[in-house]
Amino acid sequence: MRLLYHVPIIHAITDYGSLASSFEAAWTRDVGQDVFQKKQKQIEDFWRLAENKINRLINDFSGAIIYQDSFPVGSREKLSKFFELMIVDQPKSPNFQLIQKLLKKGAILEGTEDRNLIVEQVEIYKAIARAATPEEQRVVLIETEERSIEITKLRDQFIARRIYGTLPKNGRGLIFIGRAHDVVSELKKLNNLGKDKIRIICL
Repeated sequence: MRLLYHVPIIHAITDYGSLASSFEAAWTRDVGQDVFQKKQKQIEDFWRLAENKINRLINDFSGAIIYQDSFPVGSREKLSKFFELMIVDQPKSPNFQLIQKLLKKGAILEGTEDRNLIVEQVEIYKAIARAATPEEQRVVLIETEERSIEITKLRDQFIARRIYGTLPKNGRGLIFIGRAHDVVSELKKLNNLGKDKIRIICL
């Protein structure tokens, strides 16, 4: 049976690349610098614990497939170059630092998402980040909420199909995905329809 480790991630501010400064300004404006810094410390602790748990559960990463939130489908060569660019753009991302370690241990990075859906989601994030005041930000959030929910659902369905179609027989995989997603439910639906089921272990 195929095996998938589900890692529900928390995005650090460093995961937002060029949008990081805008989001940090908005969040500190809303909650204050002390609360913001405390939250970032909690996120650092989360990633340290996640890495320890993954290393305890998996002894050999050779051939393990890594699926990553927001990484588009494409050839392995293009994906490798894409990840190199992401590391340069977001060198302090705990998410990407962990993936880099796993790749060095023999894991394989697999394209995960529909590029068009990612682009549309990023445009919404940019609109939120551009809001000059909390009031403007709330207006953007209200205007984009329905479509954001739809995009998340479509992304989850695409990711589940992608994992189901690319995780090899008796293969092992890890999916790093934001907590707003519900890929597990979509995978369970596919498990009910298919023969080569995937056992899901949620970290």
